[in-house]
Amino acid sequence: MTKLPLLVIFFFKVQIMLGCSFIPESFCRTSFVYQDDLIVTGYITSVDSTGIDFEILAVLRGSESRSNIRIWDGTDYDCNGIWSLAAADFGDVGDTLALILPLITEIENTWDQLGDYRRRDNHVYVTALKVENNILNGLITGISIAPSSNDLHQYDYDDFVSAWQESQHCDVIMDSQQQVETMDVAFFPNPCKDVFSVKIPGVNNSMQLRIINIQGQLVMMQENFSDGTLISLKHLPEGIYWVFISEKEHIIFKDKLVRM
Repeated sequence: MTKLPLLVIFFFKVQIMLGCSFIPESFCRTSFVYQDDLIVTGYITSVDSTGIDFEILAVLRGSESRSNIRIWDGTDYDCNGIWSLAAADFGDVGDTLALILPLITEIENTWDQLGDYRRRDNHVYVTALKVENNILNGLITGISIAPSSNDLHQYDYDDFVSAWQESQHCDVIMDSQQQVETMDVAFFPNPCKDVFSVKIPGVNNSMQLRIINIQGQLVMMQENFSDGTLISLKHLPEGIYWVFISEKEHIIFKDKLVRM
């Protein structure tokens, strides 16, 4: 008699959590929705309490003559708690990123400066991808709540820049999505609260598990794990993550994980 009410409560909680996490649209989808936004790659040169300074390496779309631009914090909002839109959440000094940026044409906050840029609503639209070891990471294409087979989470940075400068949109990238060699891998429960368990055959020491958040940031990595290993998520906030398992730098499994 108690199973049905418990299930109702469980799924209701999942819907509330997802409702305020906002299911993210991919970087490519965001670039299509906001076609007037500037798209650049570069690195963070300074971080402070109201924004970041960003050195441009390449302008992929739009026009910007400055080599170093200011990106101000967006406007925080309340959805079962305050959600921060601090530009500092993009990363640390020295981090290399690809960013979609709206130009400030109206003052929303006391720190805003007309002609500079601000952080867009990153909980609805993915506006930042992080570059590590010359690989771009994050939800580049795909839909975060759909089956992950059509998602693209990693792309060679140089190829990404070349593709954008050639076509000014994501078509080249979407046409060249890399295929993931699938394996009989599973993890449960999903959604999970504090821990989840990995079920994987034929584990060897060359396998690596990585967890990436929706900003493309690596938040956890584990090696030398085995079938049934419990992975703790206690240090991570609620939200949607991607789990990658790779062998000798080749991705053999990827899927989404909801942290409640």
